[in-house]
Amino acid sequence: MVFAGLSFRLAAGGALLLTGTNGSGKTSLLRILATLITPAGGHLLWGAAPVEADPAAYRAQLDFVGHQEGVKPSLTPRETLMFWAALRGIEPRRSPRLVEEALTAFVLDPVADWPCRWLSAGQRRRTALARLLAA
Repeated sequence: MVFAGLSFRLAAGGALLLTGTNGSGKTSLLRILATLITPAGGHLLWGAAPVEADPAAYRAQLDFVGHQEGVKPSLTPRETLMFWAALRGIEPRRSPRLVEEALTAFVLDPVADWPCRWLSAGQRRRTALARLLAA
C-alpha cells in the first residue's frame, strides 16, 4: 500500500507542494486526483461528495499537466495557447486577451513568437502551465 490514512484539504485557489522519495507515490496520488487511475481503497471527495458520483463534473473543474507537456515543437507559445483556448471553447474575441495575460503571467512574452522547439525545458513547461490560464 502506497498511502495509509492520507487525508488533506486544499482551499479554493490554494497550492499544494508534494514531495517524497522515488516510489513513495507522488505520481500515483496525482493520477488518482486527476482520475486517471482509481484508488484500490478509500474515496476521493470533492466538496462533501465522492468524485465517482459525478466524475464528469469533477473533471470539468480540474486542470492537470503531467510529465508530457502537450506542447507541439512547431507551434509558438502564442499559437499553442490560442489552440488550447479554441479547443476549450473560449470565445474567439476573448482569446487574445486571455492568451496575452497568460504569456505575461508566465514570463513568456520575450519568446511568445518563437517555435517551441527553440525553447528551454523550463519555458516549454511554463507554456504548458500558461495554457491552463488561457483556456
